[in-house]
Amino acid sequence: MAGFGFGFGRFSRRRTGRREAGSLPVRIQPSSFWNGTAGSGFAQAAAPVDPQRLTAKPAMRLLVPSDQFYSSGLIVGVVAGANNGGSLLQNMGLAGVRVHCEGSQQMIAEPTWRTYRDVNGAVRTCFGWWAQLVNDGRSGSAQVYFEAIPLDPAMQSRVIGPVRFYPTQALHDYSLTIEQDQPAIAGSRYPSVGQALAYLASVGAANPVVTIRGGGTIDIGQGPSNNYTPTGYCTIRAEQPVMIAKPGFTTEAAATIRTRFDGLRLSGNNITIDGRFISSIYQEDPAGRQHWMDGVTIINSAGRDEMWRSAPRKLSQFVRNAAWFTECTTDGLPNIMNGAT
Repeated sequence: MAGFGFGFGRFSRRRTGRREAGSLPVRIQPSSFWNGTAGSGFAQAAAPVDPQRLTAKPAMRLLVPSDQFYSSGLIVGVVAGANNGGSLLQNMGLAGVRVHCEGSQQMIAEPTWRTYRDVNGAVRTCFGWWAQLVNDGRSGSAQVYFEAIPLDPAMQSRVIGPVRFYPTQALHDYSLTIEQDQPAIAGSRYPSVGQALAYLASVGAANPVVTIRGGGTIDIGQGPSNNYTPTGYCTIRAEQPVMIAKPGFTTEAAATIRTRFDGLRLSGNNITIDGRFISSIYQEDPAGRQHWMDGVTIINSAGRDEMWRSAPRKLSQFVRNAAWFTECTTDGLPNIMNGAT
């Protein structure tokens, strides 16, 4: 469904043990005080703060990539729970999870199973505390917080955030194509992904999309000369099956995919990454926009036991720093998701 990042566009009810999952997630949008600037909606109702730890808190983590743009709505959620007298059976040990969005707040009363279609159209189901960010026609940067409230009064609440999301009218501000055998048309078509990324950095693209046309093998290549991070992600997808690979080993530096463009979202099962001669996909800033592997296939065409420069492959991170992996298929590379968000 257009405008719904992470594939949470279609939902169904599903029986979960003793009860049926709830209806559609609670809906929330920024307060009337929000002017499109991050944090402005909290002018009357202060943003929640994670309290200084004095005792135990619930465990909680984000289930969807942050920094997504959405043109209609976006389902966001967390997995959260707390020890309630040695049990999680009563509502995962929580009174609820309160979601805050630029001065507005809604209580998620219970966790539910959500069924959705991923980027490849496959039906998936995920358990969590869900809310729908609604685009009411305003655009800008919205800060979202999640507050897990324990049933045990001796425990403290836990708050995570701010998590950034971006309601917008146009989902992508730039749309480019890659055609390896065709000459470049500035601002429209390029023979390599690296050249397209260099252009997008030069114009300050916020949430662009790059479509690879034609199948075959492609080396992403060098991007901008200086490090660049978009506001959202640069989505790279393919119309036909494409293999991202290196033709062979020359040097350690050449074995790294280092585009100097953070926040790449490699999207869809038409993209396969062959790690046989790729040591890693580099991300420049550990605290900045991470890469997102979304529904792609990552393999080692030479097999899991293939040596790397005549020695066992010492692979600590294939995608550097805290990348997102959602519904990917991998084979032949050990520790492929080590360090992932």
